Amino acid sequence: MAEADLRVQGFMDRHYRPVTATIVTRLRAIVGEGHVYDDPAALLDYAHDEV
Repeated sequence: MAEADLRVQGFMDRHYRPVTATIVTRLRAIVGEGHVYDDPAALLDYAHDEV
């Protein structure tokens, strides 16, 4: 059980770099314009998990 706790703790302690404009441009080239959202109103649907 302690091993699982350490794995979860390690996951939560990760720090991620911000998504830059360059990354967004590359993502759009890969997946298409319609699949990359940058409008705050459009992102609200993805701001939480459904329960």
